Amino acid sequence: MTGGKISVEIRPPGFDLLDPWNKLAARLDANVFMHPLALNAATETEFAEIHVLVAWEEGELPRRPVGF
Repeated sequence: MTGGKISVEIRPPGFDLLDPWNKLAARLDANVFMHPLALNAATETEFAEIHVLVAWEEGELPRRPVGF
C-alpha cells in the first residue's frame, strides 16, 4: 500500500466480490470461511443474514481490495 485513501463498503456478499477476493487472497493469507461462495451459500440457505466489510485502496486505478 502506498499510503493512499482507504474507503470502506459494508454490504451483503455477492458473486461480484469473487474477483476482488481472489486478488486479495493472492497477496495475503485468506480465511476460507470468508470466501464469497461460502458466504453466499450461508445467505441463500438463510442460515444467517450476512454482511461483509470490504476495504478498498482508492489511490490505485482500478481500486484494489486491502481488507475483507
